[in-house]
Amino acid sequence: MTIPGTALSTQHGMPQLYVYAYNSLPNHAVLASQSTAATVSPDATTATFTFPQAINGGALSDGVYGYGLWNVNSSGALEMAGMNFFSIGKNDSSHVAPFGVDVADYTTIVVNCGNPGGQCITTNTIAPLPLVTLRSSSQLFYNGLTIAVGAQPAAVKAYHYVTTGSGGRGGGRGAKYPTNAIVTNYGSNTVSIVDLVHGSLVQTISVGTEPTAIVLKSDETKAYVANFGSANISEIDLTSNTQTRIMAAGGQPAALSMDASGTALWVGGINFISKLDQS
Repeated sequence: MTIPGTALSTQHGMPQLYVYAYNSLPNHAVLASQSTAATVSPDATTATFTFPQAINGGALSDGVYGYGLWNVNSSGALEMAGMNFFSIGKNDSSHVAPFGVDVADYTTIVVNCGNPGGQCITTNTIAPLPLVTLRSSSQLFYNGLTIAVGAQPAAVKAYHYVTTGSGGRGGGRGAKYPTNAIVTNYGSNTVSIVDLVHGSLVQTISVGTEPTAIVLKSDETKAYVANFGSANISEIDLTSNTQTRIMAAGGQPAALSMDASGTALWVGGINFISKLDQS
């Protein structure tokens, strides 16, 4: 594991790496790993370590970790040379034929107003939740739920984030999360609108042939779907859940991107890239 740092030195000993895990208490970290650098680059900008292990010698569990990179000075004390975060994931082989994926952030919000001087402190804890289309079973998997969609689902996008919760004199708890997702169904020439809160199908919308990719307008009022087989793009109104326009794309469109202003839609396909003006 190679980590960047500032003015790394080996004069009084090799740099040290301290890795911290965060427990359920806000802003409270516990030491998870400590190790000594194996090498330092000649230009003193990076140090290489054996990948961190837990204090007990086992592997670190999946999650997000913060770290501090330290030089050793002449008195043996540690001086900060860099800090950052890294995450460790894990493989999930519990579902058959996963195909498309999107990641939704589920944010838990805790407001504590019982501090000296009446100051309120807000702590946000973000848990990334994947949305995965299961191609062979015509389902979407999200947050422990499998939701029936169309045949051979391909791409998926979560949208419509809401914030819920309640407060009071002592503070309160809340959450921010997406309520909906849109899924392209390659095998049934449709898209599915899904209720992520209740785990149910809301609407099925017919589009072109073999819908593949999706992109959302930044204000989440519209979605654009690349129809690979019919060489066009479907515009979906996410308020009325209807197809409102079909645009010729040429070739076999397979990828979409939109600028932040929502005025330019870029289409990529077999041997071509095109720009569709949405202003």
